[in-house]
Amino acid sequence: MARKKKKKKVNKFKLQFKKKDKKWKNIMGVFFIFLSIILLISLLSYLFTWQADQDKVLQTNWAGILFSDIEVTNWLGRLGASISSLLFYWGVGLGSIAFVYVFFKIGYFLIKKRPFKSFFNLIVNAILFTVVCSVSLNYFFRASAFPWGGNFGQSVNDWLISFLGNLGVICTIIFA
Repeated sequence: MARKKKKKKVNKFKLQFKKKDKKWKNIMGVFFIFLSIILLISLLSYLFTWQADQDKVLQTNWAGILFSDIEVTNWLGRLGASISSLLFYWGVGLGSIAFVYVFFKIGYFLIKKRPFKSFFNLIVNAILFTVVCSVSLNYFFRASAFPWGGNFGQSVNDWLISFLGNLGVICTIIFA
């Protein structure tokens, strides 16, 4: 009997670059590095301009911020104020600086044609850093007006304090 030839399954959703498509890797790498620079500037600016911009950002919706005449003092304007408010206030606080590092490393890997084998470890470490940083900063600076740990850190801290108590939270942070 003759054997049937098996057809190779083609995954249409997998993004693959061929050797002749080197320019796309470079373009994507430059895009991710550019994105990391934009994030870095907007997050650094938020550290200095958050008091002047926070009321404007919190009182309007995202479309109102992006498509209106609201004047903000963030170094990247309304876009920077929106991004930094999303990551700092509503997100994970100062731990969001890990996004800058991750996007920069993605761009670096694409440009230098490095294998993405170690990329999984980078993502896991960035997530752990972000969570631990958010929770610990919010616990130690919870009386501050500045959102050091963001909304995520505040929610997790409230739950941990009600579940473990203050001493349990301190032990958990030290262990982490």
